[in-house]
Amino acid sequence: ALKGYGRDCNNGLQVCKHVEAAAEAEEKLGASSELLRLAMGVSQHHDAVSGTSKQHVANDYARRLAAGQTECEKVITSGLKTKAMYTGKLEQCRLLNESYCEVTQDGNRSLSIIVYNARVTPRVEYIRIPLSHPHYHGYNLVTQRYLQVEYSRVSAAAQALNPNAH
Repeated sequence: ALKGYGRDCNNGLQVCKHVEAAAEAEEKLGASSELLRLAMGVSQHHDAVSGTSKQHVANDYARRLAAGQTECEKVITSGLKTKAMYTGKLEQCRLLNESYCEVTQDGNRSLSIIVYNARVTPRVEYIRIPLSHPHYHGYNLVTQRYLQVEYSRVSAAAQALNPNAH
């Protein structure tokens, strides 16, 4: 579990560093990628990578990663608000591996989703958004340029039985 969390944090760190570099010339973000960078360095210790660390040590690695991830979320939120000129509240879903995102549980509000490609080349990916509230039934998915986005709805039970289903 720690290795997977470390990989997820590393992906977040790369996005954080990209956003930080792009936004730093324009404004001070009030946060930094440094804490997550340091936590990633510590978590690359052979005990963490091999999974042979004691439980309290693994908990400490996870605590450090979580603190760094929280700091990077501030960088990403501030930077993307600047770059995307978005004025709403930005929240991230940390529990997507559990098919749960607190932000999407309230069916009485509109929902905007920012998908950020940290690579320099275009890519095609499936994104999964857990929408468990029964009021989410009429979807209108569009790009930033208001082009319709193709989507399909898969129940969480069906997803659990066939994780490769789209």
